[in-house]
Amino acid sequence: MMKMKTIILLVLVCLLLTPLASAQNDTKTDFWSEQSLSEASGTITQLTVFPQVDTVGVRTVYRIEFGLNGDTLQPEATARLFFPTGFGLTEIDSVLYSDDDPGNVEYQIGGISREGQELRIEFAVGGQAPAMGSKITLKLFGVRNATETRSYEIALAIMSLTSELIAPPTWSASFSLRADKLATFSLYPEGIQQVRAGTILQYSVETLDRFGNAIFVQPINWSVIGVPSPTGTIAGGIFQAKHTGASKIVASYQSFADTSSLVYVLPGVFAHFVMSGAPESVVAGDGWRNGIDDVVVTAYDLFGNVSDDFNGAVYFRSSDALAVIPYTKTAPYSFVAADQGRHTFPSSGFKLFTAGRQSLDLLTGDTVMQTISGITVLPA
Repeated sequence: MMKMKTIILLVLVCLLLTPLASAQNDTKTDFWSEQSLSEASGTITQLTVFPQVDTVGVRTVYRIEFGLNGDTLQPEATARLFFPTGFGLTEIDSVLYSDDDPGNVEYQIGGISREGQELRIEFAVGGQAPAMGSKITLKLFGVRNATETRSYEIALAIMSLTSELIAPPTWSASFSLRADKLATFSLYPEGIQQVRAGTILQYSVETLDRFGNAIFVQPINWSVIGVPSPTGTIAGGIFQAKHTGASKIVASYQSFADTSSLVYVLPGVFAHFVMSGAPESVVAGDGWRNGIDDVVVTAYDLFGNVSDDFNGAVYFRSSDALAVIPYTKTAPYSFVAADQGRHTFPSSGFKLFTAGRQSLDLLTGDTVMQTISGITVLPA
């Protein structure tokens, strides 16, 4: 009957321990039943893994510390360690045992075997069991870390020489893996961008290690290069388009840098006009000088770019009630595509007749947009 009971217990232990080899700590599950717990004589306590923070992908030395209550670590017992998927155990070349019981002869390692994510450590017959509750340390040389940055846990169970369960599987306190050194530095968005002045573009940099884990790096230096001059400004990855032309965004960190595709900036929304020309003085009724006194009207956006797609209507008004002007409120001039935001009104279309200081207004609708004042009209 006792033999049958031992066989049943062994089958239960094997079934219960197998899922731990691939278990991740984001799916914490009870991997052992109340029956298996009741059959075990001991309990693993304070299972801790050092280093508690390490680097992904590197070959390292782990120190496993734990206590054992309710039973002792018997000679020729086996410690069964289960590592999460991704950890490499094939490069482990040695394991050292130690405990803090000053009165015993410490165990030597009798053998190491691996199966999947399980590492089995057998204790040699020559040592003595540490006092119950002693801190036991296993130092593993050559564990290859997983390649994903996150928190992990391992599980530990203790089996006797006769494969009876001394202590059931216990999860360790969590430990974590941080990213490796920076390997790729990529600027986004990709591809050619075409925006209007005043537009905000958000750029970001993806910084990854060789395994594709994200790394936070600061400070990232940002700049805008353009010919003949930058088309905007950038700070913290936020680009504001200001001037027409083409530029590229450059992000850099230490020896890493990436450059965006071209960013084409078009004029922004129309904001105001600039009107120039007209004579400083003229004899009443005389024609204005051809070419010299032509009136030029230019549409601009908020950033001083010529609004080359402006297609609104404008007209003139003078303080001289007798003035001859080329376009009026009832017959305005509408900008066309060929104007490219700038139109020259020939001086031959203007005449002033009332002596004194006169002015010329440019209007859209009922709004005065620009005024040329101080035109002196001399008596004929």
